[in-house]
Amino acid sequence: MSSGRARDRSPTQRWQGTATGIEGSMTQGRGKPPERLSQALTDLIALRGWARVRGNAQLAEAWKSVAGESVASGTQVVGIRRGVLQVAVGNSPLLSELASYHKGTLLAALSRDHPDLKIRDLKFVMRGNLFPH
Repeated sequence: MSSGRARDRSPTQRWQGTATGIEGSMTQGRGKPPERLSQALTDLIALRGWARVRGNAQLAEAWKSVAGESVASGTQVVGIRRGVLQVAVGNSPLLSELASYHKGTLLAALSRDHPDLKIRDLKFVMRGNLFPH
């Protein structure tokens, strides 16, 4: 009779319901087996966004190296999605110039100098409040 009541509870409830934690294995019933520590750490890093911060810094550095100081000072890397580097631009004349005249050259330089980033396109977006006064 007690086994029927234990079966009605989740594996976690069975685990927490014991004084020693021995009764009711986490692998029984619908519970999942324990996760590997390496996978748990990978999931935590992804969940917290720590890898993204490092990745965005790498993207920003790559952008600055190919765009030059003058262009980089008026822009900010937003991120990369599906191989498209998204760059925010602080004013419309610069956005127009980058999109119309420099996109191909910048994309070629990124592909040549930073092939590990696998950037296949550039997207410029207007952000008027990019740099507060």
